[in-house]
Amino acid sequence: MTELWKQLSKSFGPQWLLFSFMPSFVFWFLAFLEWGLVHPQFLHLLEKPPTHLITSFSIDVILTAWVLSLLSKPTLMLFEGYLLPKKLKELLLKRMIRKFNELHKEMETLRNRLKTEIADLSETERLVLTERFHQLDAVLIYHFPSRVEKLMPTMFGNIMRAAEDYARKRYGLDPIVLWEHLFMKLPSETKSLLSTNFNETMLMLRMCILVAILAVEWIVLTIDKTVFLGEWLALVEGVVGSAALIGVSYMFYKISLVSLANFAKTLRATFDIHRHELLRSFGFEPPKSVEEERKIWKSIVKFVHRGGLLKVKDEKDNQA
Repeated sequence: MTELWKQLSKSFGPQWLLFSFMPSFVFWFLAFLEWGLVHPQFLHLLEKPPTHLITSFSIDVILTAWVLSLLSKPTLMLFEGYLLPKKLKELLLKRMIRKFNELHKEMETLRNRLKTEIADLSETERLVLTERFHQLDAVLIYHFPSRVEKLMPTMFGNIMRAAEDYARKRYGLDPIVLWEHLFMKLPSETKSLLSTNFNETMLMLRMCILVAILAVEWIVLTIDKTVFLGEWLALVEGVVGSAALIGVSYMFYKISLVSLANFAKTLRATFDIHRHELLRSFGFEPPKSVEEERKIWKSIVKFVHRGGLLKVKDEKDNQA
């Protein structure tokens, strides 16, 4: 088995082993353990597992890791809210719109108080209100898109949408259309940082899904034990255990939001720092004004997305 792991390491690399193989291994180890807890006779096999059990476990782990890698895009789309059932999506979106409006209302109230009541506030009250105002400002900038009609049903989706909205709103650059082009111009250090942040997020999402599956498996196994063996205490154990696993799954989701926020900030910085390199690749020199840059990017986006003519200004035009 040691040689098998060595070959896998060479074939798939450390990124695959850490972010796909590891969660798959943990999932199947816990799944076998759950089965053993419900069926004690199975635990004796785990003390000295036969060859066929080891082979089955290895195949399950490898196939699950491969499926996790294959389903990276659908996983992202699920947590962003695109693949949710229609009714659930509408319900979550209404909740998100309400939260978005409440944050804006609270921020506006604080702004008015700091303007009109500042003379009547103590130093401590002023510091508390100012700190809260900046907290709300940061949340709205990094966790929500600029307009309510761009909101997604989930917080995960809104953090992604806010990062995409940043380059579009500030520079007129559509990140969906031009991301592959920009990525090719990035230095290896930036690519590595983006890849690490993205893979950390995917790891948390995969663990979230796998632990949720374990919760379902645990309640099914305990119900089976209750029905066929008449051990009603097992049902209580199943409910408590499944609730605990769902809590762990939710914890992984919350951690994924932190990882995603780091990825989103790196993505924003990438557009700030490296967009001019992409601009030069299309034959343009960076203009002096942001307004002119927005016009150029809109022309480039239209050219890449729909084709047509792309007018490249010469140096005299740019200097003018």
